Amino acid sequence: MRVCHVTHSHQLYDQRVFGKECVSLRRAGHQVALIARGEDGMADGVVLRGIKLREIPTRSSISKLAQFAYVYTVMPARAARVAMKVKADVFHFHDLLLIPVGLLLRRRGAKVVFDSHEDFFVYAGELKWIPRPIRQALMFAARKLQELALPRFDGVIAAGPDLTEKLSAINPNCVTVTNYPRPEWAPPATTACADGSRPKDPAEFKIGFMGGIKPFYNLHVLLQAMEAIPETKLVLGGSGTDAYLDELKQLPAWDRVEYVGRVPHSEAIRLLAGCDAGVALLNYRDNMAGHAGVLRIVKPFEVMMLGLPLVMTDFEIYKPIVEGLGTGILVPPGDLNALTAALRQLVADRAEAKAMGERGAAAVRREYNWESQEAVLLEFYRALERRAAA
Repeated sequence: MRVCHVTHSHQLYDQRVFGKECVSLRRAGHQVALIARGEDGMADGVVLRGIKLREIPTRSSISKLAQFAYVYTVMPARAARVAMKVKADVFHFHDLLLIPVGLLLRRRGAKVVFDSHEDFFVYAGELKWIPRPIRQALMFAARKLQELALPRFDGVIAAGPDLTEKLSAINPNCVTVTNYPRPEWAPPATTACADGSRPKDPAEFKIGFMGGIKPFYNLHVLLQAMEAIPETKLVLGGSGTDAYLDELKQLPAWDRVEYVGRVPHSEAIRLLAGCDAGVALLNYRDNMAGHAGVLRIVKPFEVMMLGLPLVMTDFEIYKPIVEGLGTGILVPPGDLNALTAALRQLVADRAEAKAMGERGAAAVRREYNWESQEAVLLEFYRALERRAAA
């Protein structure tokens, strides 16, 4: 089939949209195109149709609101214009605001699929910097748009079981395709050093984090914990607000941070592979189901894939994976004493830390890998194809 993935909020090389779903569908024999932020081109057999994003500085609430309005009005319109010109059998949408475009394309005879990466209703409620009346209107619109439009879609894909439970009540043809990593992305052990050339200092204990540099990842608590453990060093990659980055730079342990900025995913994985442990210290948030947690967080599984011990927030859903399988240590978010104790334990017993990493890598090879989710995705598309032929 001719398949077109459409998103206005993700980059062309987004790891779920392009690296997993588009590439898997192309390898399965489908003709695949992707409309997303970036430049036109071709990669892994996928036709790339880029839409341009103009960055607006976000130093104030007003400028942040202007950027938000631009991203959620101009960018969907640009993606929609390109999508309406594409000839495809299936359109696979990744953003709530593109749902109306899906309805139009379905009236033209195409199959349409919605891919829910997160709970958009809850996400809208977490945008505290938006005035409350506007935020409440966004929450209402998100819910109603899903309730009224998704029953008309040919199917829904959810990034985690928590989303499937909600969305299957709206459209029963809903499947879970979780964000587990591709083990093939792990670099060979011989190239795992963070600088790509020299072996690690055996006295050092490198902690890795690659992602958004934001307060809800508790990086400030991590640096405070490192102050008491001189062997630790942090390899930090990603982007965030200047204010939070400046806050981190004022902490004493910043002189033991190797900050690489925003790097491509393949480089982030290589840098993380050169560490001794990985962290995923998220706060409890409504969009993460609070203390319960959600499986659609990719960071912990990438740490496990690389054979590193994992230090992570004590989400209930991760207890069988981390504590049950012995792949790392869970700590309450923001608990400096618990985090310091966890890091001390790993530094003091490196043999057990290594064993934790090995158990994590085995778990990813056995269960928590993209291949298990690819099978669900491809069967979902085979069912679409059968219905189209009927």
